[in-house]
Amino acid sequence: MPTRRTTLACMAAAAALSVTGLAAAQAKYPEQTVQLIVALPAGGSVDMIARALGQKLNVSLGVPFIVDNRGGASGQIGMPMVAKAPADGYTLTVSPASFLTTNKSVFKTLPYDPEADFTPVTRLVNQPMVLIVKDKQKYPSVAALIAAAKAKPDELTHGSAGVGTLAHEAAEMINDAAKIQLRQEVVIESGLVGMVQAHRHCDVRPQTGIETDLPPMTASLGGVAANHHQRNAALLIDL
Repeated sequence: MPTRRTTLACMAAAAALSVTGLAAAQAKYPEQTVQLIVALPAGGSVDMIARALGQKLNVSLGVPFIVDNRGGASGQIGMPMVAKAPADGYTLTVSPASFLTTNKSVFKTLPYDPEADFTPVTRLVNQPMVLIVKDKQKYPSVAALIAAAKAKPDELTHGSAGVGTLAHEAAEMINDAAKIQLRQEVVIESGLVGMVQAHRHCDVRPQTGIETDLPPMTASLGGVAANHHQRNAALLIDL
């Protein structure tokens, strides 16, 4: 029987499903409610995917798959709960890949072992990141945004839920590649509320494609770039 914990891992840019502890000797699985822990607030892209997945699994397997949001500290609240759960397949997690990969490079210590505690099973989705600006008239392109950032170092802001999040890492990659300094503004509010606040108060925010499929928060809000090899017609933005 596997000894590592069960996790369905799904990333924002390339989501992965991880499961440990599904005992091979079990005659039937599942026989009871399965808990899907999402170590992020409700309303974000990972939460949306987890809920859609839970509904499908409920129909196909005949037992409830209940999403339990345990957000905070870049996964360091929810992920340990999964790691410490019984290895019986009834506690899973849908998680961004960063909690299983880059977190160990961002944080000096973690309350879970990304390699020893979880086993990836499959990738659930592959989402592009979209660069959203608060005022597309002022910043109609990436070039215009970079020029403005160089003219006003450390003045333009990017919004994220905190250090180590996908939006934070994406913004830092932009800073490094363009030799600019977009200043991080941490948005305390969670889920869709946090998303709205980030767009209202920050000049730019990298976010996953699934989150752009939402009503516009302001008249001037718009996307200026996406990191995908081809145009995605499903994104409700004009790039």
